[in-house]
Amino acid sequence: MNLAERAAETTRPGGIRHWTLAATILVLSQLLFWSLLFLGERAVLPRDAKYAASIEMRALAADGETATVDAVEVPLHPAPAYVHAAPTGTRHAVFQYAFDHPGNPAATALYMSWSRRVSEVRLNGTVLSARAPLDIWSVLGGFDPMLYDLPEELLQERNQLEFEVFGSANKILPVFFVGDLDALFAAYAWAQMINVDLVVAAIGVMLFVALICAISPWSETDRSRVRALMLLLLLWSLRNLSFFGIDAEIPAPWRQISHYQLTFAFLLSLAWFGAAWTGRTLIGWRWYAGAWLLLALFAVVVGALGGNVAVFHWLFPIETWLSFAMVGAAIWQICRYAANGSWARRYESLLLLICFSAVGIDALDDRYDLTIPFLSQWPLTFYAAPVCGLLLGLASCTILVSQSQRARRMLESINELLDSRLKAQELALAAGHQREQAAAQERAVMDERQRLMRDMHDGLGGQLVALSARLRGGLGTRQDAAEEVERALDDLRLIVTSLDRADENIGVAFGAFRERLQPRLADPDLELLWEIDPAAAAHHLSVERVLNLLRILSEACANALKHAQGSQLRVSIQQLSVSQLCAEVSDNGVGFQTIAGGGKGLANMGIRARQLGGEIDINSDQGGTCVRVTFPISVSA
Repeated sequence: MNLAERAAETTRPGGIRHWTLAATILVLSQLLFWSLLFLGERAVLPRDAKYAASIEMRALAADGETATVDAVEVPLHPAPAYVHAAPTGTRHAVFQYAFDHPGNPAATALYMSWSRRVSEVRLNGTVLSARAPLDIWSVLGGFDPMLYDLPEELLQERNQLEFEVFGSANKILPVFFVGDLDALFAAYAWAQMINVDLVVAAIGVMLFVALICAISPWSETDRSRVRALMLLLLLWSLRNLSFFGIDAEIPAPWRQISHYQLTFAFLLSLAWFGAAWTGRTLIGWRWYAGAWLLLALFAVVVGALGGNVAVFHWLFPIETWLSFAMVGAAIWQICRYAANGSWARRYESLLLLICFSAVGIDALDDRYDLTIPFLSQWPLTFYAAPVCGLLLGLASCTILVSQSQRARRMLESINELLDSRLKAQELALAAGHQREQAAAQERAVMDERQRLMRDMHDGLGGQLVALSARLRGGLGTRQDAAEEVERALDDLRLIVTSLDRADENIGVAFGAFRERLQPRLADPDLELLWEIDPAAAAHHLSVERVLNLLRILSEACANALKHAQGSQLRVSIQQLSVSQLCAEVSDNGVGFQTIAGGGKGLANMGIRARQLGGEIDINSDQGGTCVRVTFPISVSA
C-alpha cells in the first residue's frame, strides 16, 4: 500500500464518533506536548532558583560612559526577561545587579538561559569569560545558555554584576541566576542539550530524511506527498539554522526581511504538507508559492521604505496571524486524517500534531509571553519548534519505514494470494487439459474405428463381396479366386501394418511393409532394391495417409510382379524439399503396353494419391515402368 492509498483509506467523515475521535487525538497530543514542555522547562531552571523582581539599568553613551545619572528600575517581563521599552537615544545600556556573598566555600557561578544582545558581563568591574567561549554555536547564536564561573578572589561580601547590552529600540536582558555551581551547571547542561545539541541533531536528521526521500523512487500518487514532506523538512532545517545566527553578517533591515521571508515560506509549507499528506488538497502548490511571493515582495517593500522598525511593525503581526492560520489548518487536517484511519495512522498523526503545536505555541509565546498552563510561575524560556524538528525527522523515518513494511507485507500477501490462485488455476487447467485429452483420445478412437470400418467395407469387404458374386455366378476360376483372396489378405496386412505403426515414423512403416512383402519376392531371378532416404524416413504421417501410401506401393509392386517380367524391382522414398516427399516403384520389365487388365488398379492408385494429398505419375515403355507418388508433409512433422 502506498502513501496515497493510506491517505484514501478513510471512512465517511462526519458524525459524533468522527469528531469525538478527532478531538480526543487533539487533546492527547496537547497533553503530551505540554508534559514534555514542562519537563524541559523544569530541567533548564536551576533548583530552588528565583527570579529577581527588578533590576537597575543605565544608558551608555558612544564612549562607554553612562548617559543618565539616575538608574532606571526595569521590572521582570513575562518573557521572562528584563525589558526596557522606552527609547534611550543610544544603542547600548548596562544592567546592574547587586548581591551578597556569605562566604560559602562552595563554588559560585552565573547562569543565563540565553545570551542574545549581551555583549559583556562584569563582576565588580572585571570582565568574565563564559565557560565555553570557543563553542561555535555560542559565537554564531544568541539563544544558547551561558555559564560563567565567579572566581572566589573576585567575590566580596557585597558584589555587583554588570551586563552590557545593545539594541536599537528595546533594551533586553535575559533572566539570570547566581548560586551554587553544581545546581547551575546541571541546568546549563540541560539547556545546552535542548537549545543546541538536539537542535543540531534535528537539522542533521531532517536533512538525512529529505535526502532519502529525494533519492528513493515513489509512485506517481505519492510524489506530491513526499515533495511536501521534503520541502517542510528543508525549510524547518533552515529555520533551525537561523536560530544559530548564520545570517548575522546580513545588514539591517535585510537580515530581518530574510528572517520573515523564511518564516513565511516555512508556515506556508506547513499548511501545504498538512493538505498533501492527508490527501485533502483543495488548492495546488502554485497558490502557496504565489502567496509566499506576495508576502516576500511586501517584506522587501516595507524594509526598503521604512527600515528595521517598519519591518518589525508590519511583518511581526503578519507572522503571528499567519502562524495561527497555517498551523491551525494543518492541525485540523491531521486531526481529521487521524480520525479516519488505523492505529498506525493515529500514531503518526500524534507525532505530527506535537510538532505542529510547537510551531503554534512558539508564535503565541512571542506575542503573549505564555506560561505552562495552570502554572503561572513557569514561563516558557526556550523555543520548542527547533527541537521538535528532531521529532519530525524521527517521525518521518518511522512513517516511511512502517509504510515500507506494510507495503512489503501487503506484497507478500498479494503474492501468496496470487500463488494460491495460480495453483488453483493450474489445477483447473490441468483437469481441463486431461478432459480435453480424454475427449480427443475418444474422438481419435471413434475416428479410427470409423476409418477402419470404412477401409474394411470399401477395401476388404468390397473385394470379398465381388469374389463371392463371381464365384456364385460361375465367372471365375479357382486361380482367380486364389488371387482375389491373396489381394484381400494383402490389403488386410496393410491395414494392420498402418495400425501397428501409427506412432512410428515413415521409415518404420516401410520396414514393416518390406517385412510383409519380402516373402512374396523370393524369386532368384528378381533383384529387389530398397532405397530409403533417412531424412524422408524420419517424418510422421497419419494412419490414413500411411495406409494410402502403402496401398499405392503394394498395388505397384503387385503389378510389377504379375506383369512386368523384369529382373529388377526398386522401391524408394526420398525427400524432394522441406515440405515434399516422393515414393517410387520401378522395374526393368516389358513396359505398360504388355500389362493386361491394369486399368482398375491404376484408377485406384490415382484415387489414393489424391486422398494422400499428392499426385501420381506413371511412366511406362519397353524399358520398364515407374510409378512415382509425390505428396506434401508438415514442416513440423
